[in-house]
Amino acid sequence: MSDALKSLQIEQEDFKKFRADIDVITCKYSLEFPFWGVISERCTFSLTKTLVPTAGITATGHILFNVDFLEKLRQDHGKLYYKKVLFLVAHEISHFAFEHASRKGMRDHHIFNKACDYAINLLLHYQFEKSPEFFIEGGCLDEQYEGMSAESIYEKIKDEEKEDEDGNDDDMKDFDDDAIGNGSVTGRERRVPMPDTSGKTKAEAQRIISDWVKAGTQEAYAVAKTQGKLPADFDRAIRKLLRPQIDWMAALRQKLRYGVSRVEKRDTSWSTPNRRFLGADFIFPSNVGPASPKIVYAVDTSGSMSETDLTQAMSELDDIRKKFQAQVYFIACDADLHSSKWIMPHEELPTLSGGGGTDFVPVFNHLIRERIRPDYCCFFTDGEGNFGDEKPPFETLWVLTSNVVPPFGEVVRVNVPYEG
Repeated sequence: MSDALKSLQIEQEDFKKFRADIDVITCKYSLEFPFWGVISERCTFSLTKTLVPTAGITATGHILFNVDFLEKLRQDHGKLYYKKVLFLVAHEISHFAFEHASRKGMRDHHIFNKACDYAINLLLHYQFEKSPEFFIEGGCLDEQYEGMSAESIYEKIKDEEKEDEDGNDDDMKDFDDDAIGNGSVTGRERRVPMPDTSGKTKAEAQRIISDWVKAGTQEAYAVAKTQGKLPADFDRAIRKLLRPQIDWMAALRQKLRYGVSRVEKRDTSWSTPNRRFLGADFIFPSNVGPASPKIVYAVDTSGSMSETDLTQAMSELDDIRKKFQAQVYFIACDADLHSSKWIMPHEELPTLSGGGGTDFVPVFNHLIRERIRPDYCCFFTDGEGNFGDEKPPFETLWVLTSNVVPPFGEVVRVNVPYEG
């Protein structure tokens, strides 16, 4: 047995069986389920004794399997073992392909993972033609959630679900790749290398990786479609997922720039002559108005925005406030205010906290009570909250992750992917 396997307490024979299993599974995908076969080329497959109790995957596509769990599947299901593992691998790849880790945002990890499982398993229910031979007993499967995204399922189950005492919700892991290497042994490296993100900001790196994942999903769909290997229900779901999304960041950028630039157009007054032209033959009016624009930036931390969306939005705010030298009153909130402070154009933006329900009224009441009159109030939320009975006395821009129609203000919608 190698020193690496000894340190992980994994038997050489178990590792050999694992590598053979992966070869069988990926070959089967290539022949009969090309959608998963193409995406699997972007994943790394590793075996562990402790990092996960069953199986899990990171945001970068590193899949972990617990050696004892695989052996139990083999013993319990005999000839059906490979069908179960086919389902298991496709399930983990789905978390990666549909970018669930970045879409979790501030949501409860356990409950959002369960919502993702419901959405994924329904898709696989279609992919494997509803055959019970593939499905692993105890998994989340309920046809009442058909056609719903993970975000929508989360809203439906969040008040009913409680975190399991055994904590076996490890599908979406947030491990560093180096940490995984210290606790697992790799059976197959990814065949399509990840793009290099060295020297990039966090937002830029997330966007590059996201584009790489989406490219893989689009390629997988094209290959499977060409081969006629997509069941009708599964085909419809994937087409909705790949449907072109609006460039919500461009829309937000346009509205924010308009909101902060228009207040710099100063009015003129004849009461005080313009001192730059006191020596001229004519009297010129002086400019009056605010010295710099003021923005309120309120973020609903109850879990309505994905981590990627929030990172992009914060980066956009950072760029706009520096360009226009705008002061920002930053608010993190859910049903209550968790933080609120003025931030000068070159100060660091704060981190987010929260996780409760959603109520917009305390934010507006706070601004009115503190006599803060912003030129523009930008609110990031899913809109599932109390708007109150009165329109606040300032312009409001809602960045929404849902189809909720606010009773006042302008709206930019973030298209949440269909699939789950």
